[in-house]
Amino acid sequence: MSNKPILSVKCPCCQHILEVSVEQERVLSWRKGVHLTEDRREGEDSMDAALRNKREADARVVDEFTKAEENVRSAKERVDDLFREATRKAKEKGEDAPRKIWD
Repeated sequence: MSNKPILSVKCPCCQHILEVSVEQERVLSWRKGVHLTEDRREGEDSMDAALRNKREADARVVDEFTKAEENVRSAKERVDDLFREATRKAKEKGEDAPRKIWD
């Protein structure tokens, strides 16, 4: 997977800031606000503001990926717990234990 950027673009109609994913070719989010020249902090030029916006967008992507990874991990643990419970119940009833078909 390539590390393609998320661009911040000012909408010419409504003046909102659109965050566009180059990889997905779609708008990820929008916010009311000012563009790079007006988004600057004190002592910061437009390029510094653009770099800061890029780093913030990258950090958001990493956070979303981490959350998704944790969700997958917890779902796997939940399925494993359900399988162990089904195995325990089957042994209590004297039935053949279910087998894992994915091992």
